[in-house]
Amino acid sequence: MQLMRASSTTIFKFLIIVIGLCLSESSSAQGSPFSIQASLGASYLPMTKTSEFIQSWGYGDFKKTSMNVTGEVGFNYAFSQATSTMLKIGLLKTSSKFYPGFNEDPEAFAAWTLQMVPVSLGLECRLLKASERVFVFGSAGFGVCFSQVRQSSNYTESGEPTVPRIRRYNFPESKVTGTQATLEGSIGISLGITKSVSVVPVVDYEYALNSIKMRVEDHYGVEAFPEINVTNLRFGVGIQITL
Repeated sequence: MQLMRASSTTIFKFLIIVIGLCLSESSSAQGSPFSIQASLGASYLPMTKTSEFIQSWGYGDFKKTSMNVTGEVGFNYAFSQATSTMLKIGLLKTSSKFYPGFNEDPEAFAAWTLQMVPVSLGLECRLLKASERVFVFGSAGFGVCFSQVRQSSNYTESGEPTVPRIRRYNFPESKVTGTQATLEGSIGISLGITKSVSVVPVVDYEYALNSIKMRVEDHYGVEAFPEINVTNLRFGVGIQITL
């Protein structure tokens, strides 16, 4: 809880700093150009809450995909020389598995596949300028992340398919969709190749304010709800084209 408060406070402070810098440098507007951006990169999604839930059992091995390919498109409207708004839509998919380590079924596992479509709206401004075509920018904003989680298990008992059960809990085949409110901050470099085309390396941090809850059930029918949080760190390289 303290980590969540600290993260959200940091993002809000970053937003205030970005707005201040934008206001200090945006005295001379020069039109309202539109631009589009497309990028590919990698995303790190720690799934901390899920890992903590499984580790509390005291056995087994939880494995997740550490880095995931992610894609994003953005639509930018510059309302001054130094400031603009950016609407971004992304796509990310990741998976994780829990191996309980049964002697009778060493390949048994429970699996979760997570697909995310983050949508955000933010304010972007130049922080440092080397030239008209090369500058460092920062942005901060808010958004929503549309997520879908599929849960499955391959555990069998005595060679016969059963309700997927691993030690204490059952893992029924299921699919859960959810929407998470997010805060986002990013920093990057715009490297102008021509007057209208730029290469843009960028780092994004997306903080989710709520989690998706999956349903599992123990031998006595008591339900538990492991949480899956979509907070993630993304590294990408894109091409931005001014229209």
